[in-house]
Amino acid sequence: MPTRLEDYADKFETIRFRREDGILEMTLHTNGDSLRWGPAAHSNLEEAFNDVGRDPQNQIVILTGIGQEFSGPEVTPSTDRAVPKLSPEQWGKLGSEARRFTMNMLNIEVPMIGVVNGPALRHPELPLLCDIVLGSDDCS
Repeated sequence: MPTRLEDYADKFETIRFRREDGILEMTLHTNGDSLRWGPAAHSNLEEAFNDVGRDPQNQIVILTGIGQEFSGPEVTPSTDRAVPKLSPEQWGKLGSEARRFTMNMLNIEVPMIGVVNGPALRHPELPLLCDIVLGSDDCS
């Protein structure tokens, strides 16, 4: 069943949408700044890519971020310790979501442009899976 921008425009905590002349901009963020990976981003992307791919009004999709990083935070001993320990069931859910958001992204049948605004420290594969990738001078 097709979806419409009105169905998903305000549905996701970590993604802003804007469409003009068939060009959909998906901006990943956390509270208006660089995306911080966590449960919300995982589940949001799984559903959002599905909705975007089923919207016949989307002719081109631009995937970008906001702030100093495309996504983060960087994995360091201190950030690794800050992550709560997950149960095997939680790890299983996380892995399933990651597979589904990747597959839902790949099922988007229109051209996708990844615009990397800064370092992609978590899930850097997302912009790289786009058809075209543009990066700022300081993205890594």
